[in-house]
Amino acid sequence: MVIGRTPPNWGFCLRHESGLRRVTLLGCAENESGIPTQVWGDVHEDQVIEDLGWAPRLRKPLLALCGAGVVGLLLLMALAGGEGKGRGSESLDFWPIIGIALVSGCAGYLLGIPSKRSTLNLKISEENIRQANLALEEEISHREKVNEQLRHANQVLTSHVENSPLAVVHWDSDMRVKLWSSRAEKIFGLSAGKALGKTPEELGILDGRELEFFESRMNRLYRDTEPRGTFFSKHLTSEGTEVSCRWYNSALRDEEGKVYSILSLGLDETQRHQAQRRLLEYAQEIEETNTALDVALEEANCATQAKSEFLASMSHEIRTPMNGIIGMAGLLLETELTPEQRDFARTITSCGEGLLTIINDILDFSKIEAGRLDLEAIEFDLRETVEDTLDLLAKQSYENNIGLGCLIDPAIPGRLVGDFTRIRQILLNYLNNALKFTANGHVKVRVQLESETEDSVRIRTEVEDTGIGIPEDKIGLLFQSFSQVDASTTRKYGGTGLGLAICKDLAGLMDGAVGVESVEGEGSVFWFTMKLAKAQVEDSPESPTVDENRLLEGKRVLLGFADNLLSEVLGHQIQNANSDAREVSDLETVLSEISKSIEERAPYDAVVLDSRLDGLRPASILHALYDGLNSEVPPLIFVAPRGVEFEVGQKESSNGVRFLRKPIREKDFKETLGLLLNKQSETAPPREDPTEFSARASSLHPNHRILVAEDNPVNQKIASRILEKRGYLVELVSNGEEAVQALEAMRYDLVLMDCQMPIMDGYEATQTIRLKEMESGTGNHIPILAMTANAMKGDREKCLAAGMDGYLSKPVKPEQLYAALNDYLAANSVKATA
Repeated sequence: MVIGRTPPNWGFCLRHESGLRRVTLLGCAENESGIPTQVWGDVHEDQVIEDLGWAPRLRKPLLALCGAGVVGLLLLMALAGGEGKGRGSESLDFWPIIGIALVSGCAGYLLGIPSKRSTLNLKISEENIRQANLALEEEISHREKVNEQLRHANQVLTSHVENSPLAVVHWDSDMRVKLWSSRAEKIFGLSAGKALGKTPEELGILDGRELEFFESRMNRLYRDTEPRGTFFSKHLTSEGTEVSCRWYNSALRDEEGKVYSILSLGLDETQRHQAQRRLLEYAQEIEETNTALDVALEEANCATQAKSEFLASMSHEIRTPMNGIIGMAGLLLETELTPEQRDFARTITSCGEGLLTIINDILDFSKIEAGRLDLEAIEFDLRETVEDTLDLLAKQSYENNIGLGCLIDPAIPGRLVGDFTRIRQILLNYLNNALKFTANGHVKVRVQLESETEDSVRIRTEVEDTGIGIPEDKIGLLFQSFSQVDASTTRKYGGTGLGLAICKDLAGLMDGAVGVESVEGEGSVFWFTMKLAKAQVEDSPESPTVDENRLLEGKRVLLGFADNLLSEVLGHQIQNANSDAREVSDLETVLSEISKSIEERAPYDAVVLDSRLDGLRPASILHALYDGLNSEVPPLIFVAPRGVEFEVGQKESSNGVRFLRKPIREKDFKETLGLLLNKQSETAPPREDPTEFSARASSLHPNHRILVAEDNPVNQKIASRILEKRGYLVELVSNGEEAVQALEAMRYDLVLMDCQMPIMDGYEATQTIRLKEMESGTGNHIPILAMTANAMKGDREKCLAAGMDGYLSKPVKPEQLYAALNDYLAANSVKATA
């Protein structure tokens, strides 16, 4: 037997209960035929191999089979590596046969027991080898069948993996990709070649929180804290598209139950999530649409409420002047034509104009909304239109001690073509508002020529006041239908909230615009523009003529007014005629200026004075002038408000004194001044002593005292006159708070209560009165009758619910009022007697 030496890289292992042990082959013995009959080697007791994972790392493994031995199980590994030296090197191909012999049990016997020894001997006989060859053929055939089955199974598995709707990803123990299916390639846009061996982070399909979440869930599987995990994650494809994927993960374990890899199945839920997102978006859109519909419904309800409130306000506003008209007309029919009748007639006129304005507003608004309002094209004088409008408000401005005047650009053509009634309507609305919200100071109209062409002009008209002004954040509410700066202004100042909206629409119809500039607490300037055509013939006898201006040219006029606005207006008109105007503000300066001019031999050609300068009457002013100037008084014009009568003597009337009314019309002023300068005489107007109204109060029922709570002065006057004619004692208060205070101070038999009043309305006042009656414990109950312009459905019930005993809607006829008073006063007398 030849003893040869094996290459150092040959070895086999013994498999004991504790694991596999490395054996290094040291050599072998061969017979004459070169067949190995014995092998031996060293056992490495300290090299225990528990995992065969190292085997694939060896170069060219030829055989790894298990066999039965005397002591434990033997694993022989025949390895080819390098060229062997010595006699045994050419016999290396027989080593697989040795392995088969061991596996088939054909080996003769083992020499020695390897458990405690360092050398292992194995004896092999030729018979063993012969039998091993047979076994090897059988084994090879069997293995081919097994391999074929494995290949088929692998093909089936591969087919399932590749055709699966799920992405199949196999992760190794380092969480690197071992398998990346075609479906995974399609879902994530990443080929298997680029994916294999990559970690989740290196794949680049997860970002930020998603990567952190994915690795956290996978690590829980590797740590075996959960057997399988299902979770959802979002990925980014190589093209940057977002993909939604639900993962079904299973941990793969070795024989000892340790996790060595993870199989992940990924379901692409992108379309489902997109569909869900669309559904959510649709749901959101539906919700937003429903919200918008709710808002629209709310706005519609608000609009309906606003219109209802408007109609209620209209009813109140219309009935208030109607009450004045009917009431005063009734009183007028019961009187003779005396100064009292003139007062009643003026009141009727005022109420009629107020009613007409409100009705026109309603009609105009409805026409504008329907697009049926057409403008007329009539030739007119713009200066005359403006001055006529100011005349309508002259008495109101005087009674409120508010200066009123206009400055009109002389460059504006005398005759224009347009709808002067609509122009007056806009201007009248602006002026009414200005006077309404101005407690002191002035209201000034300024009309300017903005631009001019051969056929037309563009005019800008401004109404300036020194009133309460408008807060900056409220200006946007102006010029809107049914809106006012403050709802409380409706109660305090009246109005429908339509006037400015109509002005805006009318200006738009005249190719113009509207606007406002205001400072709260200082005043406002409302303006509007309009485009008007020129008339073919400008000059008209109604306008100031060139001859009149030429007659006044170069004259010196002294103006004496405490009212700065009036001085400004007259100075403007005098300067338009190329005359010189000197303005002073008191009688002493007037006397000084006239004396000085006489001494300088440049006397004034005329003097224009306020009829109430320094608080004096015209007669007293004249006496002061004659006494102070030794009868050298220049031609004189007195200017007085409308409704204030002059009182001058015969002497003064014969000395060229003329009278004009405020607001002064330019045509009248220049004509009158021209007459004075030409020494033409004109008799003074007949004397008209002002007569104050005196009520008769011969009480027929001295024990019946009536408290009237009413904020409208006209309605107060009507109620008091109607009641006094029947002998009732009447006490007037202007709001609910005053009514409560009056009842606490004095006993009354009945209360006539208006509902809409400032400070405290009639409803609150009645509730307060009833509460105080209950608290007193006396059982007193004063009759309270609603006498209101609220005549809409439900207003009567509202009054009764507040504690009122009866209800009368305006306009109230005297007969209805007397009948109601008799009923309630009689019933109350019966209760008092009982």
